[in-house]
Parts: sequence; structure tokens; C-alpha cells
Amino acid sequence: MKLKIANKIHMPGIIDIWEEYVDYHSQIDPFFTRRDKNNDRFIKYIQDQLLSSKSFLLVCLNAEKVVGYSLAQIRMYPPLFQQTRYGYISDLAVKLDYMKNGTGDFLLAGIIKWFKSKHIERVELQVFAHNKMGNSFWKKHGFEEFKYVMKIEFCDDVMLEIPK
Repeated sequence: MKLKIANKIHMPGIIDIWEEYVDYHSQIDPFFTRRDKNNDRFIKYIQDQLLSSKSFLLVCLNAEKVVGYSLAQIRMYPPLFQQTRYGYISDLAVKLDYMKNGTGDFLLAGIIKWFKSKHIERVELQVFAHNKMGNSFWKKHGFEEFKYVMKIEFCDDVMLEIPK
């Protein structure tokens, strides 16, 4: 296997893996169900990332077949903190057939190398609370919880009591 900076020829493989990735997450939480089978929005998003100097799109190839991809970004916190620049791992996805064989580790090593070359000292990501495999992967690599993202979904039978 080898890592390569992604370009347009890798788009079909990235889309294929993204579909698996989203469908896997939709089994954990229906919120992640794709809007439709048309991937135009995702394609546009990835193409924009390819053009951005603050993004790094990496693919893992096995015999020139895309078996994993990762999207890393340099982001900024408001200038209220001493450290404003940080790295963000938006996606790290591997074809189901290649999971648990080191492909994710390989992609993560490539991302970390890029972040270090950009003098990034802090890297953040989001992993869904019920994604046991994802949580295990990130913790294995030294990532730790530092904040919680919480949600509420409103339906007809839920009423919030607002204090007076």
C-alpha cells in the first residue's frame, strides 16, 4: 500500500468509500442517512478541498485502487485564545474490506506528518459517541475526550420547560 496526495482521478474511489462511511454511520444513527443518492454536493465539497491551501486530501492505494482516504484541515479558533491555529481531521475512512489491517494507521501517519510540516501542535476531530470502532481507533492513537457536543431533537411530544 502507498499514500498519495489525492487528485481528480481518485474521486470515484473517494466517493465509493464515502458512501460506505456514511451508510455505516447511518446504521448507528439515522441522522446520517444520505439525503439522496446523488453525490454532487459531496463531489463539490471535495473539489473545493482539493483547491484549498488549508486542506490536505490523502488517499491510500492498493494496486492503484483507492482503499482509504482522509481529509485534514487547518482551522482557526477566534483570537481570544493564545493558540488559534489547530489541525482538524474531517474524515478518515477506509473501505470495509481493508479495515483493521493498518490502512487507517497509515493514513493517520500521513496526516500527522502534514500537520507537523505546517507547525500544527493541536489536532482535533469528532467521533460519534456510539461508534465503538471509531472511538477505539482514535483512543488507540492517543486522542482523548476534551469536550462534548450535545444535541436534542424536537418532536410533538417533547416540551421544554423554560424558566420564568
